[in-house]
Amino acid sequence: MSRKKERLSREKQNNKNMSGHYLFLALVLPFVMLVDASSYSKPPQIINKLSNEVLLKFGPIHRFTLACNADGDPVPSIQWYKNSQPMAANSSGLTLKADALDFTSPGPEHEGYYHCEAVNSLGRAKSSLVHVTSKLSKPGKGVTAPEFVLAPENEIASEGSKVELVCEADGVPEPVIEWTKNGDVMEGETGTKLVVEHLSKEDVANYACNASNAGGYVYKNVYLNMLTVAARITQGPRAGLLVSRGENVSLSCRAEGHPKPSIAWSVNGSEIVDDDKYSIDKVTGELLVLNADISDQGDYACTARNHGEDHAEGSLTVTSVTTIVDGPRDREEVVFSSIIMNCRVVADVSQQLSIGWKKNNIDLGQEGFADSDRIHVDGNNALNIKNLTFDDSGTFTCVASTTVSGDTDSGLLSVVGIRPRLAHAEALPDQIEGAGVSIACQLVEGYPAADVFWFKDGRDIDLESDMVTIGQNHDLRIASVQPHHAGDYTCRAQNSEGVDSLTVTLRVLRRTVIVNSPAYYQYKEGEQVIFNCQVEVDDKQGSLQINWYKGDEKLILDHPQGDESTPRMMLLPNSSLAISGVQQSDLGYYSCEAVTGISPPVRSAHSQIYLPQLFPVWIIIIIAILIIIGLLIFFCLCIGKCRKAVKGEGYYCVDDMEASDKKHDKSDIFYTTQDCDSVMQETDNIPRDIYNPKGTPLFTPKTIRLLSKIDQSSGSVGSLLSDDEFLNKGMEEDGSFRERYLQ
Repeated sequence: MSRKKERLSREKQNNKNMSGHYLFLALVLPFVMLVDASSYSKPPQIINKLSNEVLLKFGPIHRFTLACNADGDPVPSIQWYKNSQPMAANSSGLTLKADALDFTSPGPEHEGYYHCEAVNSLGRAKSSLVHVTSKLSKPGKGVTAPEFVLAPENEIASEGSKVELVCEADGVPEPVIEWTKNGDVMEGETGTKLVVEHLSKEDVANYACNASNAGGYVYKNVYLNMLTVAARITQGPRAGLLVSRGENVSLSCRAEGHPKPSIAWSVNGSEIVDDDKYSIDKVTGELLVLNADISDQGDYACTARNHGEDHAEGSLTVTSVTTIVDGPRDREEVVFSSIIMNCRVVADVSQQLSIGWKKNNIDLGQEGFADSDRIHVDGNNALNIKNLTFDDSGTFTCVASTTVSGDTDSGLLSVVGIRPRLAHAEALPDQIEGAGVSIACQLVEGYPAADVFWFKDGRDIDLESDMVTIGQNHDLRIASVQPHHAGDYTCRAQNSEGVDSLTVTLRVLRRTVIVNSPAYYQYKEGEQVIFNCQVEVDDKQGSLQINWYKGDEKLILDHPQGDESTPRMMLLPNSSLAISGVQQSDLGYYSCEAVTGISPPVRSAHSQIYLPQLFPVWIIIIIAILIIIGLLIFFCLCIGKCRKAVKGEGYYCVDDMEASDKKHDKSDIFYTTQDCDSVMQETDNIPRDIYNPKGTPLFTPKTIRLLSKIDQSSGSVGSLLSDDEFLNKGMEEDGSFRERYLQ
């Protein structure tokens, strides 16, 4: 019901809109010179509604008629179809009329699907499909046949305008929308709106919307037409047109309107018809005068007609005197551009015409006015100059002559430079103290090359060393902005052609600083701890937000409410962190973060809640150092002892002597466990005269072997050899050793 109410509301609104539309037409149509409707073209339309189903009952008593009432201009022709096949003639019990099917004696052979079509030169209208059946269909349970909520309507709009055809329907299940144009399905058009963006003649046609579901369908056909517009001439023949005798002359007559206007021409009041002298283009309306002569001079008029009429007039003069009708003129052009100087001449075509160019009275091709790819004359006798330079400035003259007459025309060419133009600069965001900033000054164009200058607050900029510099692209760079750099910066570009400038405002904000020192609290269970966060921030940075962290974890804090349920951790009004009833879980490092809308976040140094220590740290460090020193001393003693044991040196069988603290004499035997081979290879440098020793001898194994070759009857030598045997036994007991007598 709500959808039906909405439909009625829309129909009322449409009626109001149509009333306004009719009022508009009543005001406008007299001005567009409308005539009776019978002269308008209109696409065909089926204007009567046919039933979706007709119950077929047999016999003459149950005769019925299917009507096909169509409208259109030209008057459309009607064609009936059964099961999509055209019906050509009457059949038993069925009479085929121009606008109806008369079932005079219905029978089983008449069962089927019927529709009619109306056709004229602007399109084709197709009626809804009628099912003639002996058994009517019934919708399934829960199925509702479609009904229009908003049906499409005929539209007449001006050429180029946007047109929308609307088709909305209700039903269960939701109906499927299908659009047709001149009876053909429009692929892809399944929405509730059919939109024509720019109305043209190709869009003038019959359109239909079909909304269907399992319960049936609703169908409506409409037409779209263009609003008639009276003929209007947009370009007519030129006034005072001067042409050469014998020349073919074209006279324009362009018109617009709907329907398309027809064009007619006259000269001096007499109608022109196509013949050997005149030709009228049926498409453009242009008049061509062939081989113009003095007799063709006069006033020419064109007339455009549809349901309205418009006129335009011009004049034609035919001459045999050489005349420049379109020559050079004074002009100012920009360097690097290209120009064309015309020299259109009318003359007696029976005479040989000569056309030439001069610059500052120098013929083209001579020194100072060279003929080249850059400067040349084209096929229309026009002078073309490409890539203008300042040197191209001067007076240019076109010279036209025949054997009987001539004409000249001159124009001054001034080549100017390009004034500087700077690219638009975006406003600078506020800068934080210490940040680097670059202010652009992009020179888009300018010739000669422009000089670029920078100013601050209207004064020359002080280029500080390595702080304020100007780049190759004229951009101003400040390595580290400070408050004194704030101000209005102006970039000015200037050359001989003019000046351009831009100004950018630089605002410098003080950086955010956390000024309080970190705090350290010794852990005492149950006490309250307060960490401060005192921040200095520029007021222009906007709102300040303080966040607290424990380590790297952000704390979720509440503000004090003044009630009994005060949180254990809370953010005080001065942004301090208060921890009540400190617990072991609160041990750790705390820091605050200051966040503004402009500068990056700033973190404070770490404050701490820590456990007390049993000994001072410095005592623990001293004890550790002493232990390390003691270990080093012990390690050195062990190394010395081991080295002595490895060396294997001492006095043989003198333990008792050492124990009794007696001193060694020269007769004691010293041994070592060095390499046996090295001992045996030892060079014996002892004097051979053993009977006259100068001191206590030193005996080595080699010395003993030498003595063994001496006669043992020598007395003391034999006792020495006995001792040598004893020492050899000692060598077998504890390894290789070396014996010698000490001096």
